Amino acid sequence: MANLDYRLLIDGDEKIQEQAFWIVRNLAENEFGIELVFRELGANVLLGSLTSGLESPHEEVVLQACYISKFDRITYLCLSRPHMLWLTSLMDTTAIKTS
Repeated sequence: MANLDYRLLIDGDEKIQEQAFWIVRNLAENEFGIELVFRELGANVLLGSLTSGLESPHEEVVLQACYISKFDRITYLCLSRPHMLWLTSLMDTTAIKTS
């Protein structure tokens, strides 16, 4: 994970962003992976990157960010930060758009 630079999650090239989110998504498939992602990226960087990903004009980026945003721990982080509550509503509308 140390090789995954968080800047790839907000890269200007949507193909790079999509692949970076895909890697994070696959790493976070179990509790160990989730801990690894949070330890290496940090909650603020992860939430900021997800925000950018969910607002992307590129469907593939939104889809990968949406998968990550559905992890319970991400939802909990958003709910525990009042300034991030809007992200939970964005997650719901994004899920509807990509379904």
